[in-house]
Amino acid sequence: MDENLQYIYNDENTVKTEICPGVILVNDEGFIGVADFEGRPLYLYMEHSTAEKILSPKAIQAGYSEGGRLYYSAPHRYTIPLHELLASGCITDPKLIRRHDMDETVEQGKLFCTDYFGELEHAKSSRQETPVSGRHILNGFDTFLYSDGGVEFVIHEKAIGYYISDNAIGFGEKRGDFYHYQNDACAIPIFELHDVPEFEDLIDGESELLDFIGQRYPEYLLAYAQSHARMAQFCAELLCEASDDAPVLNS
Repeated sequence: MDENLQYIYNDENTVKTEICPGVILVNDEGFIGVADFEGRPLYLYMEHSTAEKILSPKAIQAGYSEGGRLYYSAPHRYTIPLHELLASGCITDPKLIRRHDMDETVEQGKLFCTDYFGELEHAKSSRQETPVSGRHILNGFDTFLYSDGGVEFVIHEKAIGYYISDNAIGFGEKRGDFYHYQNDACAIPIFELHDVPEFEDLIDGESELLDFIGQRYPEYLLAYAQSHARMAQFCAELLCEASDDAPVLNS
């Protein structure tokens, strides 16, 4: 079984919506209001026979087949069939059409489903001199090294909001469709990407990186700590509420 399907069979916290005949979009119940179709899509599925009638061969190939059904299960893969169903007019509900804007669906697809939509535009150096080397790390992320030892970390505007906090975005310089971080400032987005596997080799040590940021950009570190403290407090309050609402068991 595809490892991305492992959460599909736990339907306790999901809501299913038939977005057009035979096509089911599954949402997280905690993020959805059934009446207005708002929420966070988790995956989409349909019978193979249905897919063959309404999707292109390329879109069908992008799904995962199991038990006669076609699943778009990995995060954001649902954008592939959703794009074709919107374009073909198969989805007719005005609320769904408003909710899943065509342009936004394509932009999201270009970030996460490059096998179907293609990649985002690669970054270019902001300097006049030619970089000694450049590296395309991940779709939307590029680095450049220069002969004087300078470093530039460049993030596409369509990718930055999914990975980087608003606080960190402010330390980059916006040029066209890209945010440019120069030299020491590269440490900030790299720190926020420390859990993304593709960026692991850019970090020699997380504690050392954090110490460097604290010395060079204390205002960022303070805002980072405050935002995480607020989140920790919010989670603690939720846990307390859940504990208060929990049934009392007889011993």
